[in-house]
Amino acid sequence: ACDSGEARPVTAVLKPFQHTGAQFLAERTRALLADEPGVGKTGQLITATNLVGAKRVAECQSFLAGGRRLRSFSVPMM
Repeated sequence: ACDSGEARPVTAVLKPFQHTGAQFLAERTRALLADEPGVGKTGQLITATNLVGAKRVAECQSFLAGGRRLRSFSVPMM
């Protein structure tokens, strides 16, 4: 679930491939991060938003496509 409450600091230790994914996202205005479930896409997204100085994630959705749960994020890439 998404909440629009007060921002909380997030600290996490990313694995090398997650740093690569975060940098990939931060260098683009549009990108798809399609890692397998459970490998840390959310941490990569949060790191990417920090790298570009974004203040918040504007939208997130969970939906099913072809029997798989997908998450869609709209992130202001400044």
